[in-house]
Amino acid sequence: MYKKRESDNFWLINTWKGEKHNIIGILVKHLIPIDGNSVIAFLCTIDVSDIDVSINLINRYGGSIVIPKRIIPGLGFQAYCKDSEGNIFGIIKLNSEVK
Repeated sequence: MYKKRESDNFWLINTWKGEKHNIIGILVKHLIPIDGNSVIAFLCTIDVSDIDVSINLINRYGGSIVIPKRIIPGLGFQAYCKDSEGNIFGIIKLNSEVK
């Protein structure tokens, strides 16, 4: 199932039926300029129970935030992070009530 959100320029892809969530993905244009340091690959995004706690833990254990927490209307809060080995990944707190 695809759903393009024109205002956000991304495509939500999911494999759920009814209320059961299985795999959720998003296709989006690069958010970081391609400058030789950014990832040109698949970025994993992890659903977290508390995005602020997760950001603090990432910073505490040697990671960093490369794109700060932001609102994705109708989806939730998201941030992109770099781990201590330089891998970039996303975290998201799903909340469909976020406007």
